[in-house]
Amino acid sequence: MKKPIDNYFTTGELAKLCKIPRKTLLYYDSLGLITPEVIEENGYRYYKRTQLFALELILTMRKLDIPLAEIKTYLSNKSYTNYRNIMSDREIFLEELLEKIIKTKNELHHSLLILNQLENIKFNDVLTIRTDNEFLCLSKPVSPKMNFKDRTKISASLWLCCR
Repeated sequence: MKKPIDNYFTTGELAKLCKIPRKTLLYYDSLGLITPEVIEENGYRYYKRTQLFALELILTMRKLDIPLAEIKTYLSNKSYTNYRNIMSDREIFLEELLEKIIKTKNELHHSLLILNQLENIKFNDVLTIRTDNEFLCLSKPVSPKMNFKDRTKISASLWLCCR
């Protein structure tokens, strides 16, 4: 027996309600994340109201960059505990990412400060810069006859030791 579709949403209607491209909904269907309640002989797909909420959950998890495979695993084993664990793991991940971004931003800012100071340097002048967290790194004497690769290794080792 055919289900009445008056209270169902078409793929386009559901996509529009959730402000996503229709193709995204079809892609989620192809992955088995959300499948239509009704597929008519002509291929038209229809979703019921509860599937709107399921789609909103999927989209919320995607906003947090939770991989689709992880979302699919959760959807096949929904529970409060599993959801809380996913969200807790995501919070930890984002905190670590934020720390990494802040560290990178600070390093970039420091590099820009140095670049701004270098802009005013004239060759054969001595430049004195006072900073709170700078280190002087010395190497063994470098022979002018040393090849470029070996000189680069020495300078790189000094740069890495100060990080």
